[in-house]
Amino acid sequence: MTEPQLKRDVLIHYDEEKDEIAFYTLDVAATARARAHSFDGARLPLADLRKQGADEAERTVGSGIFSLLDAFSLRKAGIRDYESISNEEHLAYVAHLEKLAAEGDADAQYHLAIELVRQARDTGDAALADKADLHFQSAVKAGLEKAVKTVETWPRLLASARNANT
Repeated sequence: MTEPQLKRDVLIHYDEEKDEIAFYTLDVAATARARAHSFDGARLPLADLRKQGADEAERTVGSGIFSLLDAFSLRKAGIRDYESISNEEHLAYVAHLEKLAAEGDADAQYHLAIELVRQARDTGDAALADKADLHFQSAVKAGLEKAVKTVETWPRLLASARNANT
């Protein structure tokens, strides 16, 4: 009788010293703490990828991985200018969140609030922090679990955004 196969997570490591990308598989339990303490992760719904077809789905995932590697590494991988691509995609993502938030989508309101706080902190624009707070409060009023869980830390996040560059 064969042992049941254990679920594994894939860890991707960009080793800048060796100029290589390493892939590791780890037991899901070994990555649980990292996943629990990371901001929501970059998620690609498989249903959306399946609609793209195999070749396009592979390009989407590959460019997403390279984009993340370049965004968080000291030395860029040099495959293409993923920073520009990422910036364009991020603008489209924020526009999508704004549309959904305006329609009352609590999850979009929450994620837009987080994005606007980040922008306010980066730019020192207090009006963005105010707009973030409105979206956050809407998500809380809608009962969105992750917004409710963030209620205690939200004032500190908001204050850091409002006090940026002052």
